[in-house]
Amino acid sequence: MRGFHRVLFAANLADWSRTAFDAACDLARRSSGRLDVLNVIDPIQLPGPPEKLNFLSILPGDTPEHRAQVEAQMRVVYRPEDPPNIHFHIWVGDPSEELVCAADDLDADLVVLGTRGRTGVDRMIWGSVAESVLHRSHRPVVVVRDPRPDPGRRHFRHILHPTDFSTLSRPAMRVALELAHAHHATLRLLHVETPHETQPAPSDAWPTQQTLDRLRHESEADGLNVVVELRTTQIHPGDEILLASHESHSDLIVLGSHGRTGVRRLLMGSVSEFVLRSADCPTMIVRDAADQQESATAGPA
Repeated sequence: MRGFHRVLFAANLADWSRTAFDAACDLARRSSGRLDVLNVIDPIQLPGPPEKLNFLSILPGDTPEHRAQVEAQMRVVYRPEDPPNIHFHIWVGDPSEELVCAADDLDADLVVLGTRGRTGVDRMIWGSVAESVLHRSHRPVVVVRDPRPDPGRRHFRHILHPTDFSTLSRPAMRVALELAHAHHATLRLLHVETPHETQPAPSDAWPTQQTLDRLRHESEADGLNVVVELRTTQIHPGDEILLASHESHSDLIVLGSHGRTGVRRLLMGSVSEFVLRSADCPTMIVRDAADQQESATAGPA
């Protein structure tokens, strides 16, 4: 496996981002890579002088003192158990724009960030950043939601990876494989079919039980314990994924997300985002940057 040699983690200093940080550490450590931890200071949210409530007090600018304070907080909140090659950065500006730029400037081959996955104000403040980076980044992006309030270290023993085995789903497969190795976990590969799916074009690689078995053998040869499952469902694919997660006692779900159109899509944005917001265990959405061009060409899903 190639691994991820330079991972960028978006640090927002919230307890609920800890699972995302631990996953970023695992992915960087697996390939003896570098982890860049970036906090973006939004100048609009910086405190201004209380005695002058004017426009300039809302935008006080960046100061060395404030940067030192933020970096000290970062080193307390994001302190890995087994430190990889880790570097801390502080940028100033619009969080989503700066994260996308930082991924390019730092030559990251993966961007990891957390989200609460809620609606209302929480989603407006941080969920909107995650969604913006997910859809705008030129690099593969992992969005992580952990619904449990305890920010302690998660040890994954059963990882569920639903996939359609398309080219665009490969980054999610890589993430699932790397995390299964890092946690010595059992990996369950799931493909869900619906009875109304159309037949693929001859050039498409349509997943079959034989394809699942081949992938299982390849993964087992790499030292993993892998289970494969092929399901046909009459219900919404997202509900079937949640059912499979419950039945297999999964403690992590890793999904791909892409904007392909047509009946044949399995993991499109609506399905993966539904699972992200509904699952009762930590969930990751992985989107490949190559999907941006395909989604733009295909139009709205």
